[in-house]
Amino acid sequence: MSCRVWASVAIVVGLIGSAVHADDVARLYRWREPASAIKNPGPGESQVYLLVAEAGWTPSASRSQGAYTTKLLLPDGTQITHPLSPYEGPGSGLVTFQVPAEAVRNRLPSEVTLKAWLADSATGEPVSRALRATIADFPNSAGEPPPVDRRPFGWGTALSGASRILPTPSPDGTKYARVPASGDAAGFFLATTEMTNGQVAAAVPSYDPLAGRSDEFALEAPGQPALGLSPDAAGNVLAALGTATGLPFRLPTEAEWLRAARAGAATPFWWGDQASYPSGANFLGPEPALEEDSTAPSVATPGQAATFEANPWGFLHTFGNIAEWATSPSGEFVRLGGHFRIEPAVPLPSQVVADSSQFGDDPYVGLRPAFDLDANDAAPILAKRFADDPALKDVNIAFDPDSATATLNGTVPDTATRRKADDLLRGVWWLAAVVDHLTTPAVSPSSLARLGAQKGDAKTTAPLGRVMTAIPVGVTWSNPLPVTGSDWWVNIYGPDGRHEAHRLAWSRPGQSETFEAVVDRAKFPRGPVSVALSLGKAAETPTTPGVVSNLATLQLP
Repeated sequence: MSCRVWASVAIVVGLIGSAVHADDVARLYRWREPASAIKNPGPGESQVYLLVAEAGWTPSASRSQGAYTTKLLLPDGTQITHPLSPYEGPGSGLVTFQVPAEAVRNRLPSEVTLKAWLADSATGEPVSRALRATIADFPNSAGEPPPVDRRPFGWGTALSGASRILPTPSPDGTKYARVPASGDAAGFFLATTEMTNGQVAAAVPSYDPLAGRSDEFALEAPGQPALGLSPDAAGNVLAALGTATGLPFRLPTEAEWLRAARAGAATPFWWGDQASYPSGANFLGPEPALEEDSTAPSVATPGQAATFEANPWGFLHTFGNIAEWATSPSGEFVRLGGHFRIEPAVPLPSQVVADSSQFGDDPYVGLRPAFDLDANDAAPILAKRFADDPALKDVNIAFDPDSATATLNGTVPDTATRRKADDLLRGVWWLAAVVDHLTTPAVSPSSLARLGAQKGDAKTTAPLGRVMTAIPVGVTWSNPLPVTGSDWWVNIYGPDGRHEAHRLAWSRPGQSETFEAVVDRAKFPRGPVSVALSLGKAAETPTTPGVVSNLATLQLP
């Protein structure tokens, strides 16, 4: 609808006196920043908080500054109205709401809930949906307002479907896919490509891609598949990978290799029964999609697509390119898959090599690493990530290898620790996802401080002849705390029901791990006393509404 039509509709609606429907005129998106306190220049409240909302207006909005007002529903149910601030309204992306300080101070954080919206000045009808404000939108005495973290806990996406490639490569840049368990066959992880010359040289510096060769083919580029590897040499590479990662790398078995190479198909090749498939295998004859008789890179050049198709499970070059090592049921080494100098055939030749120091008929053989990682193996590896944080020592970690997902259960002290557990696992490359079922202890909304034992020596003074003893008390504060400027009281109780109170000396209580309970010795000459904190006013008894801490017992000197 054009702006002119919107304007015409608005005029007609105004003439017939119909109410404006919510969201027809404005929308409040979010609070731009935490509220700021200012002195109220007008009558009434001595101080107000300004909450600035990001807003959007429809073309139908009146351009008159006085056409709209701000409305607030305060925590006590009171509704207040203010005109729009100068230079705000239609055409501006901001709307400021004025919150009386006394409406939010001296309240428990859970009670600081407001609703803000825009209304038609003439009818009082809403012209926007309400935007909610909580304690997170006000400065509180625990320090800076905690950031509003609306992210879900956990991360990633569990592996599923046919192609189950881990989203993060291994430290040497190899991508791995999960071949899930099926029937009696256990699942395992397998590299999606052959290891490259560069990767093998990094793992075993003595590796030479020219060793054992007399051909003139160009096969030595860092991104091309490593070749000329005997089973012993392949074992050295796998051992180096295991040392670097802590994982049990190995060669796949013959059955595992064929299952992954065929992507679970019952046919000789993943594409079907015919040996020839030019776009999917680098064989001799009509096969090569390469300009020269050579091997295709195991990793594509950045910005360039892979030369040959991957199979449906995401594995590249399973047939052709270079032969690959696997192990037979009897423990011998088997060359599988053919290579770039072999004519496509059914079946492809496979060769058993009994001498692990040899590579068989030709040097065009390399490896595609596999590793096993089940729930029992993975859990202690993941638990080491939490070892340096006592708050995470009781977290239970369950690992599902087929989905490459870690699930966290247990209780942690707070949401920040819960978030830390998620983040500590982000560096684990063989994880695809973390499911966070951690919980934090339920805290009574009326408990804002946990008082502990005396922290340091008591000090007795006698100002104007009045003997006073100041006892430092240990305290752990909750977060968030009430809005800054709230009134905190220290209440002293004697065993006979006697009571006295004084204001907390700290203007920002959450910034200190202790506070002083000051005892008038004329009222409490001896014996133990109890102390508790209250909010808004003194509390005659420990059960008076407003007490926001436990009782701590102090011994008078």
